[in-house]
Amino acid sequence: MERDWRAEYSIKTPVDSVLSFLDLLLTEEGGEWWTKLHRRAQRIGKRKSDDQEPMALNEEDKQQLKTFKKRLAVVGGQLVIKLPELNASLGSNESPRIAKVHVLLLQLVCRVLYYGVLTQKKKEEKKRLKKEIRGLMDRVALLLDAANPPSLADEDADERSPFQEFLQHDLAPRVQMLQPGLV
Repeated sequence: MERDWRAEYSIKTPVDSVLSFLDLLLTEEGGEWWTKLHRRAQRIGKRKSDDQEPMALNEEDKQQLKTFKKRLAVVGGQLVIKLPELNASLGSNESPRIAKVHVLLLQLVCRVLYYGVLTQKKKEEKKRLKKEIRGLMDRVALLLDAANPPSLADEDADERSPFQEFLQHDLAPRVQMLQPGLV
């Protein structure tokens, strides 16, 4: 039986579960193959520095990854809300800030998943989607960082903004292998 991702999306929207939605989606659609590959990539990533080459994949894994990206793009494409509707739904002051952040994060994740299968033939759509992703990232950054700004007291402190933490520690490790060019 196929999982109803719209229902899962609706369930995860009002609570702090954007990453759990993404993890559930990756695990359900990728199955055991994805879990093993992702763990292997994490182990290798911990040993490597940033300037080294990404993990090499064999031909079977490459083919499986390509199929996996297509399945994720279908789900992401189904869940994408067009920007005018998204802006209208988030424009009111009635919805709390945290709900807006979660909806924007979920839409960001859906667009990132959909972005992966756009080929060079669909250059204009890819360009438009990348612009939407940047716009959503800006909005999320403003909302997250406004709620919890990094302190300016210690200039030498290695404190990152909440948005940077989300990108570098939460989102990037989950989608790095799927979208290396975007991340």
